[in-house]
Amino acid sequence: MTLRQPVVLGIDLGGTKLLVAVVDSAGRIVEREKTSSGKSTAPEILTKIITLTESMRSRYADRGIDIAAVGIGVPGVVDTDTGHVLATANLPLDDTDLGRKVSDACGLPVVVGNDVTLSTMGEAWYGAGRGVSNLFGIFVGTGIGGGLVIDGKMHLGAHGGSGEVGHMQVAPDGPVCGCGRIGCLEAFASRTAVERDIRDAVNAGRPSLLGDRVAAGKRIRSARIQRALEERDEVVMEVVRRAATTLGRGIGNVANLLDPDVIVVGGGLVQACGIFMMPRIVAAAEERMMPIPGGAIPIVSSRLGDDAGVLGAAALALEGLAARRPGGPSAYVPTVEWVAEGEVRINGERHVDDIVIREDGSLRKRRKKLSRRVFGTDSRVSIPELEWVCKGMPQALVIGIGATGKLQIGAEARDWLAIRGIRLVAEP
Repeated sequence: MTLRQPVVLGIDLGGTKLLVAVVDSAGRIVEREKTSSGKSTAPEILTKIITLTESMRSRYADRGIDIAAVGIGVPGVVDTDTGHVLATANLPLDDTDLGRKVSDACGLPVVVGNDVTLSTMGEAWYGAGRGVSNLFGIFVGTGIGGGLVIDGKMHLGAHGGSGEVGHMQVAPDGPVCGCGRIGCLEAFASRTAVERDIRDAVNAGRPSLLGDRVAAGKRIRSARIQRALEERDEVVMEVVRRAATTLGRGIGNVANLLDPDVIVVGGGLVQACGIFMMPRIVAAAEERMMPIPGGAIPIVSSRLGDDAGVLGAAALALEGLAARRPGGPSAYVPTVEWVAEGEVRINGERHVDDIVIREDGSLRKRRKKLSRRVFGTDSRVSIPELEWVCKGMPQALVIGIGATGKLQIGAEARDWLAIRGIRLVAEP
């Protein structure tokens, strides 16, 4: 395989596994390595991540290939601007400067995001949601998390905490969730919940093919649950059926709230047991969905499986390197260099016209005539010109006002942007 540069490392840190992959800029996985995250301490988890990163980096340096950046997905609440992990329900990483510590140890740019958000990014760009504008992803493993794409963009919420569907309450009482609260969806339908309910049934005297593992105190992984379903183990079928139905009801509620084009269901438990679970998930979800034109919202299995998280993490790292995402929703960060008054270089190409750079990377000449018609000059931005520039309603508008502040954005233009929730950045 001919690698497309840059090459980055994607890391998916789960409650029980740590998956690392080398990914090129075309979104192709060159190599992957999987190990256990276990119930380690924070320093032990950091050591594992740093050791694997350095091992991969050294291996590829011997081939003349530089690992340019690292993206890490973590099951918890993350400040994506700083890489600081605020809280995790299933790992001991609360209040950890994960991004900074890995970056300091390895000397590489490191970006950190929520693992399920990144899995949704992976599916949106490379998997079951490729080419779809509005997508909700829900992933079932040790816990349950969700991610949301709106109008082709990842929606992180005002504070980066959107998509925590696993912690919406589905019952006023019930088991205690890993987050410490009562009645969360995760406490009823995650792999952890399924394992707990199987143990409870066996300990209550019910026969099961998994009885020996329960008696020995061994972990019941998704592959074991899958084999028990194939053998039609009554206890396991009952427990997984209940989890799938509860999960489907939660998905139906999400569908009513968000009305996405498609809902992607993934994660280790669904990947292993999807043949049994997916029909029950879909049936329960459709029972809850309100009627909409065109029929029920499609609910589909993840196409990327285990790779969704590492591909999303790699895409986040590529984005941090100002690389364009290859397919699906685009994220484009141009290099703009000021040369002299009236002259700039955009990605190395000289321009002497006023240029509008859109999110997809396309360049347009500024429509000065729209402002001249209003003000008699193009040195002041008019609302008609803003309407043209902001077609599609971006989240932010960045305006270079010239070295001496020649280009003016008046109060009426600023109000127009504020009303529409478009953040204005105006700098020389």
